[in-house]
Amino acid sequence: MASSAGLIICRYCLSQQEDKLIPLQIVTDAVLTVQDVEEITGVQLSEDERQTCMVCDECDDKLNTWITFRTDCQQNNVRYRGLLVQLAASASTEDAGGEPATPHSPPTEPPTETPGTDTESIQPGSDDNSSGNEMETTSGTKEEKRQLAAKRKAARRRDAAKKKLCVTCGAMVMDLKQHERVHTKETPFECTHCGVRMSNSSNLLRHIDAIHLKRIIRTCQICGQGFTSHFSHRSHMRSQHRIGNLYECQLCKKTFIHHSAFRKHKLHLHTNDRKHVCTVCGTRWYTRNALVSHQRSHTSEQPFACSLCPRRFKTRYGRASHELTHSGVEFPCRHCERTFRFKTVRNAHERKAHPADLTQPDQAAAN
Repeated sequence: MASSAGLIICRYCLSQQEDKLIPLQIVTDAVLTVQDVEEITGVQLSEDERQTCMVCDECDDKLNTWITFRTDCQQNNVRYRGLLVQLAASASTEDAGGEPATPHSPPTEPPTETPGTDTESIQPGSDDNSSGNEMETTSGTKEEKRQLAAKRKAARRRDAAKKKLCVTCGAMVMDLKQHERVHTKETPFECTHCGVRMSNSSNLLRHIDAIHLKRIIRTCQICGQGFTSHFSHRSHMRSQHRIGNLYECQLCKKTFIHHSAFRKHKLHLHTNDRKHVCTVCGTRWYTRNALVSHQRSHTSEQPFACSLCPRRFKTRYGRASHELTHSGVEFPCRHCERTFRFKTVRNAHERKAHPADLTQPDQAAAN
């Protein structure tokens, strides 16, 4: 079978409006998986098609509508099973001659118990001075570390005691009012420059500094590039100048710039510990974040708001991909004057329109 890399059309409705096409890799995530798409459409995709094919905006909306319907069915199924259990319990009580049980809604998670006082005592350092000053210094250092660890533990417990229960999702949070805006979609904070509204005042300030004021808070001392956040500066120093903490896998000696990438590498390649289980459908996940992201497929929650328009998304990746359309970032064809919103669309165009012009490195980059 011929490769699909040269076709720039919607895989499902065959639309050729390139400005409305989105790579399937962007459409699919932990919420809407490739397996979901194949089940909905009845079309089995080859590995090549999964990497290169496109989906139009209208087909993307239809896929998300199906996911919402499936989510409602799964949630109602859980409620239905709970009602059956209550009905059976009520019938058993009546058969035993007791009072019938009063039906009630499925119980919510009990609030987390407030941690008590730490009963662990810190052992005093050794009073034996026979080992000299060096032993005293070592003992004092260990004692300081124990005291610091005890202070940190006490601080964590104080923070845990301040957390409040969200009755909507069961999460324990420090700022309940702020967290509830995730469920109510309330956006009380408005940008005075562009009118975009946000649910968090701190996010609004960062939006104004980075998007409108372009305020530079850190500058690379090596190349002079400016940055609007400390995080982007640290990432630049590690990736461009190899300055900062690198993370090395002790099993395969591969190094990583970011700790998150290092952690994912260990989980996916060197372990099979999927200990995070979805209570609705039973699927298992490597990390709690992956589970939380997946669980949004069972709800209508869209906590990630675009900083430049009212659209909201279920995943950070979906929001980041969308925000590229506002940033003006474009990927120009390396052989003609055409430009594209997505790099994958640009690569597909080059393979189709300029196959003879692709050098060996270009072909590797376009695959």
